[in-house]
Amino acid sequence: MLEVKKENDKITVAFPASLGTAISKDFEPELKEIAKSAEEKLTFDFNGVTFICSYFLRLLLSAYKEVGGDNFEVINVGPEIKKVLKIAGFDKYLNI
Repeated sequence: MLEVKKENDKITVAFPASLGTAISKDFEPELKEIAKSAEEKLTFDFNGVTFICSYFLRLLLSAYKEVGGDNFEVINVGPEIKKVLKIAGFDKYLNI
C-alpha cells in the first residue's frame, strides 16, 4: 500500500488516494521506521491523494520532527490536501 523508493540518501514515500484513520493506523509502524532510518532526506509524495484525516496529520508531523525540517519535504500536493495542510497550520513550516 505504501510505495517506498530509496535512492542514494533519499527516501520517497507515495500514498494511496485516501488516508483515513484506519489506513493511517496501519501505516504508523512502517512510517515511524522509515523516518528513523532516513539518513538524509524524507519525501512524502501526495500525487493522487485526495483525502487525509487528522490521524495522518499527526503521522506527518511526527515524521517531520524525526528527520528535521531541512530533511523533510512534501511534493505533488493537490489543492484539496493543500487546503487541509494550511488549515492545520502546516504551511508555517512545510513548503507546500
